[in-house]
Amino acid sequence: MSGFTLVDGDDLRFYVNNDHYVHLVEGGGIDIAYQAGGDGSEHAPKLMRFMVTSAPKLSNNQVVDFLGDATGTLTFNGSARASVYLTVSSSGHGHEMSGINGLTGALSNKLDKTAQAADSAALAGKGLRYSGGNWNKVAHIDSSGNLEGARGISFYGATNKTESDWRIYYAATGDNSSLYFYNDGNSVRHIFTDEGDFYADGEVRAGYSDERLKNNEGELTNALAALCQWKIFKYTPNTTAQQWLNNKKPPQVDIGISAQSVEQHFPELVVPAPFDIGETGESITGEHYKTLRYERTVAVVAAALQQLAKHCEQQEQRIAKLENALATKTRRRKTP
Repeated sequence: MSGFTLVDGDDLRFYVNNDHYVHLVEGGGIDIAYQAGGDGSEHAPKLMRFMVTSAPKLSNNQVVDFLGDATGTLTFNGSARASVYLTVSSSGHGHEMSGINGLTGALSNKLDKTAQAADSAALAGKGLRYSGGNWNKVAHIDSSGNLEGARGISFYGATNKTESDWRIYYAATGDNSSLYFYNDGNSVRHIFTDEGDFYADGEVRAGYSDERLKNNEGELTNALAALCQWKIFKYTPNTTAQQWLNNKKPPQVDIGISAQSVEQHFPELVVPAPFDIGETGESITGEHYKTLRYERTVAVVAAALQQLAKHCEQQEQRIAKLENALATKTRRRKTP
């Protein structure tokens, strides 16, 4: 070889001839080492290894901004390894089910809402379809957002309790069904039946009676006279009532008051019948059937009794005067 040329990154050139020597100097984070090689011929060259032991620090910090669905900022100066946390937008981050290990299999093996868990004693008997019915299956939320299929629900007021504080249970016998409310002593406290009846073993309280919460709009001066005009009679539900009420009980004789006779004097006591009220308050039948606020009729009866008592008192006073007058007249006749 007659000579060669060394060229650096700035295209500066150094020509080396046979009578020149090149001295490679280590430093600046570069280490030079000779490795075993050939005899120096074209096909067996000597080997030399250059290794960067440390990178020089940049004079100015460099900033890299990540844009798009993954955003973030990386700042570095070359003196050490640099890391960056990227924020991935929800709209730009999605996976195919098949790309998530085990997800497809887990969903395929999930418990169906009408199935029974083979290894769960807690669900035993709650996932069956008895005689083709759908009323006793595992509780779930249907497409309308309603809780469906729960035959019983338990409520626990404290942790680590083995007995529920309250339990709601549905039971049916034939076409008749009821909703039972149990307390923590497993006693029935309330019952709602599909016949429209409500049972409670305690007091039923509603509204308020404190006169501090009321504006007095007048006394019931005509309570006694009005009460005498109320139509009170025995009755059985007619065919129209049975049709709209869908009452499964056989018709039986009951006692009631005509809403129309009460409405003449006390319209405040008359309200739409519950079975005839739609979701927006409209009459379902279009007939605007009525019922009484029976708990409020007590006030009318009490007022009528007060008026009757006052009337009796006046009569007693009148009788007393008549008796005194008669006694005086009798004594005068007996006087000689």
